[in-house]
Amino acid sequence: IIVLYGTENMRTFFAIKMPTPILHALLSDISAIQQPAPTSVKWVPQPQMHLTLKFLGDFNPHHLPALQAALNESSRMENPLVLKTTTLGTFPPRGLPRVIWYGFEENTQLTRLAETLETVCAELGYVRESRAFSPHLTIGRVRQGARQTDLDALRQSIKSYRPQRTFSFKIETLHFIHSTLMQAGRYIKTVPNHAVNGSMLQFELIKTIEETLKEDKTLTITRELVDALEEKKAENIVLMDLRGIAHFTDYF
Repeated sequence: IIVLYGTENMRTFFAIKMPTPILHALLSDISAIQQPAPTSVKWVPQPQMHLTLKFLGDFNPHHLPALQAALNESSRMENPLVLKTTTLGTFPPRGLPRVIWYGFEENTQLTRLAETLETVCAELGYVRESRAFSPHLTIGRVRQGARQTDLDALRQSIKSYRPQRTFSFKIETLHFIHSTLMQAGRYIKTVPNHAVNGSMLQFELIKTIEETLKEDKTLTITRELVDALEEKKAENIVLMDLRGIAHFTDYF
């Protein structure tokens, strides 16, 4: 795997984050499902959890004003945008699970916002998502080579899960998140907020540094890349650690 990184493009996506107290309570409610497969699933850390509205991938910063203008128009809402949780599920719904998620009730306002993002981004040249919008919070991703016994126990645990309660929360902030690999550091830049009718929808550019490019973290970073590929439905991924075996690896 060869990683190219720089300052001209960003890997970005639009997302919504649950309020921390509600997210903490939800994770406490489902903590039992993590026990059957503690190592076969990569559980998403709480600070990284979000509800994705639109994934862009590499982003041209020059498109930011056009996106802001479109959001200024599309985010005008007559009523506050409120989401309500449903239950656990997996992608795919049958067979070998790859992604474990927590779902939300369908919401017309949220779907309209997601569709607007799709349309505006497509006009700017970004790939339109072929799958229908399905609001969900990714809880974990099944690791490649996971043990079948773990997966069977996990599937049964999810099947028998019954929510102890339903969580509702109002959305007031739309996050525009940028994740990249850099030498070191973490920084956040906030684009000025804009008001909307009926509520305040903030537009923030959040730049999150997932890992540092240190030699002793090469394998960790590579595994993170494999997890990201699996999340995008890549198959038959082979991770080969040739350090100390092939000389050409000294140059990467």
